[in-house]
Amino acid sequence: WPVPQTLNGRPFYTTDAIGDFSLQFLREARNVEKPFLLYVAFNAPHYPLQAPEEAVKKYAGRYDAGWDELRRQRHARQLKSGLLPAKWELSRRPEHIPAWSELSDDEQQWETRRMEVFAAMVDLLDENVGRIVQYLKDENLLDNTLVFFCSDNGACPFEHTRGRNKEPWDAASYWTYDARWANAGNTPFRLYKQNQDEGGISSPLIVHWPAGLKTKAGAVTDQPGHLIDFMATFIDVGQAEYPSQISNRTIDPLQG
Repeated sequence: WPVPQTLNGRPFYTTDAIGDFSLQFLREARNVEKPFLLYVAFNAPHYPLQAPEEAVKKYAGRYDAGWDELRRQRHARQLKSGLLPAKWELSRRPEHIPAWSELSDDEQQWETRRMEVFAAMVDLLDENVGRIVQYLKDENLLDNTLVFFCSDNGACPFEHTRGRNKEPWDAASYWTYDARWANAGNTPFRLYKQNQDEGGISSPLIVHWPAGLKTKAGAVTDQPGHLIDFMATFIDVGQAEYPSQISNRTIDPLQG
């Protein structure tokens, strides 16, 4: 189906559209005195790698040093911040991934461009999460709203690019990145999505709820969790009941 060229007077971009409809839902939810649950499933930064031109150009040259240096810098920041204990060394670059220095100038330029687009997508995702948070703040709802922000898996290593002749702000383009940048995205872990190593299954979760959390702000925990735990948490916090039957359909027991 052809996509609209504009949405609310702006050039159409799916991440922005999801943000717009999320805000619309929140405004409607304010009309009733009941708790609300908003599930915002952004597709970004899943492939294809597409972003508006101005967003991509913002990251021009940011990744020229390549994946080896990027992994080293990220690992150093993780150790300095205390996110990782000092004993966690950086995993070795897999043999099927070449050293950045081994690539030709043309290959480096192509790889750098791919990562610039990915960064632009993450930037715009962050901007739209910020729009939602700002609305909650403006309406004095943020402190008593439980906010979960998470990813469902590690970085994706699959190369599905179909042609490099179309720019990533062209809706007909289809760029992806492969295991080389995925390995950097999963720093300091091994492997990627669809593998059972930490690079595939370890994903971060940020939780914000000043009025309800008993942990100190900014605290870091290594407590294991899974997406199926969300439902049980929301039912508990919202003081709802999980049904055993809806109409003539028997509901499976709650997991998580």
